[in-house]
Amino acid sequence: MTADHLALGVMPSVPTAWLATAIRRLRGIRPQLQVSLRAMWADHSSLAAVREGSVDLALLIGPIGDPRLSVTTLCSLAAQAFVGPDNPLAGHRSLQLTDLLHEPTFRRPEPVDVAWREHWLHSSARAGRQPRFVTVGATTEQDAILAIGTTRAVGYAPSNWAAGSGLIKVPVIDGPVAPVQVIRPLGHSSGVVHEFCHALASAVTSAPAAEARVAGLACLGWTNKEIAMHCRVSVRTVDAQISSLLRRYGVRNRTELMSRWQHEPVVDLD
Repeated sequence: MTADHLALGVMPSVPTAWLATAIRRLRGIRPQLQVSLRAMWADHSSLAAVREGSVDLALLIGPIGDPRLSVTTLCSLAAQAFVGPDNPLAGHRSLQLTDLLHEPTFRRPEPVDVAWREHWLHSSARAGRQPRFVTVGATTEQDAILAIGTTRAVGYAPSNWAAGSGLIKVPVIDGPVAPVQVIRPLGHSSGVVHEFCHALASAVTSAPAAEARVAGLACLGWTNKEIAMHCRVSVRTVDAQISSLLRRYGVRNRTELMSRWQHEPVVDLD
């Protein structure tokens, strides 16, 4: 990396609006800045690229346990279950985490960070029991979508994942949120990396967990009355939360809010 170049690795579900805003602000300070982007996951080769410096900074979704890297949590994204339209779970309005543990899932064939893998496979909830995997390989995001859409496999991912794929999203009541992690090499970071991190943090608008849950259900077409019954609160409380979300995201109505939330389902860190 030079002072006029920034190499970024980005997991596909990271909202592109954040990147565009951060890069635009950074170029206001450094007009000659060139930015290169590459798709990355938490596989060993991608993390090695960060450690070795060929990637200045990576944005990954899910915990990273590699002690040879600097890992900072930027925010958290709401997550949901994803199933194919023919999967029996597609007819459920909501699920419990235990509902997912009995269903097959898929895995990437290459070695990945242990903490990242355990998070997405809900290893702590499985109490040592190994999940069942479908035989379809998943080497790309499209492969993963096909694995879910054409088999009984169930995926668990950020709510903005697989947009337009035809997969069915089902909220998981007690499912964990997905931390967005800023991954850097250990040691001193350059000025341009620090400036990008600052610009990125300022580009993120988040919502409290209770409001985030309401936004996620509203995106699925639930009425305020249905949301209130599901969350065991009054309709008036849901009305107030929707109003708060409109102000927070600077949008005029529920339709605009849902469009924004579909792309940026950000939950406040506790």
